[in-house]
Amino acid sequence: MIRTIEIRVDTSYGTASLLPGLPAAATWDCNVDLTLLLIGNLTTPPRFKGLSLSNYWAWIRYGIAMNPIGDLRLRRIWRDIDSHQKTILSDDFGVGFPCHYLVDNHGFEAFADTKYLVEHLLKGSVSLLGSDSRGPLKSPDFIAVDNLGRLHIIECKGTQSSREALKKAIGRGIAQKNNLSNPWLFTSCMVGGIFVPQHQSKEAAEIVFADPPADEILRALAELGRPALRKGVRRISLAKTLSMAGLWTAASAITDERVNPDNVSFVRNLAKGELTFAGYSKDSATGNWKRKIEFRSLDEDTEETGRKTPVITTLTVVLPSTIEDLFADAVSDDGSVSRTKVDKWIAARRRDTRVRRIAEEVEVVTQDGQRPPARGNVRRSFNTSWSKVGLGGPNADNSSARGWQTESSVQFMFERAEIVNG
Repeated sequence: MIRTIEIRVDTSYGTASLLPGLPAAATWDCNVDLTLLLIGNLTTPPRFKGLSLSNYWAWIRYGIAMNPIGDLRLRRIWRDIDSHQKTILSDDFGVGFPCHYLVDNHGFEAFADTKYLVEHLLKGSVSLLGSDSRGPLKSPDFIAVDNLGRLHIIECKGTQSSREALKKAIGRGIAQKNNLSNPWLFTSCMVGGIFVPQHQSKEAAEIVFADPPADEILRALAELGRPALRKGVRRISLAKTLSMAGLWTAASAITDERVNPDNVSFVRNLAKGELTFAGYSKDSATGNWKRKIEFRSLDEDTEETGRKTPVITTLTVVLPSTIEDLFADAVSDDGSVSRTKVDKWIAARRRDTRVRRIAEEVEVVTQDGQRPPARGNVRRSFNTSWSKVGLGGPNADNSSARGWQTESSVQFMFERAEIVNG
């Protein structure tokens, strides 16, 4: 499902800390299926606490919420969903779409929840300006690393109401982004958000980035320096990926850097332990570990005729064979986890997965502030360890299932197909 989305920079707060190369106005062709997969990854916690929401709900719930024809907007039936569910969708889309754009067009490779990153690197010795989950004292959503090793802060917002509502949400993100900013440590500090219209809306979807002025500095993280912070972000990103893949104990081991003594063999001998527990089987040809999850649903007709189409949605997860070596080497007999060995494994996977990608968007150029604007294709190439893949090979365009290969060589591929009887 490819949808064109407008990209815009709100210059109300300045531009000093915006991402270099971010266009003032452009359009971007977004693969929505990949956005839904990325939402699952970004919203999955890197540590298992005994309560797990489905890591795959985004592509189950929101796959049937999107209007299948036309521009990016919700189906008619979404208007009847209760307001609580609409709020959740807005928050999740606010995370997924802006971050997908940054991955797709600007080489972002790893995202770490700010809260977990601080706990992981500083072991609770430093608190942010506030620990609230909402409001101005909430810490920014993510610290990210791009393909050049640069660090970025991003706070995410989303709405279904209007473009004006998105502008207000961006403004509310000012204090949250300012809660953690250091111009010497981070290349960009942004608030990013998306407006996804209801079916009857006269407005089109848009993604907006803004740069409120930097405020307070979290000096403890700054003192760690860029190399240590980069590695920390990549470790948390790996833990989130493993958690999404169903390896909860392994993910927690990366985040906490320790394993309960009772679970050491469960993680160290991953083939007989958590891989088997999570339902993976080994591919004899490649040595990789594979798992499939299927979900059946009835999709409402877009014209409200009452017709319901049976659909099967399949997610295929592929883990590299070297995942066994990682935990066999990094986890010691006493349950401690070697940070150095984890970093070494991540670096090796990044080298293996790095590809050259072409990003393309249509930049909108206004002359003297007048419309209609001129348009020009903007193409940029960069090396990145995130790539789009298809089932059975690297070329997503030739496969009915499409997905991501992350910097840790883990693949998530998504497919929706109508169920044909007889």
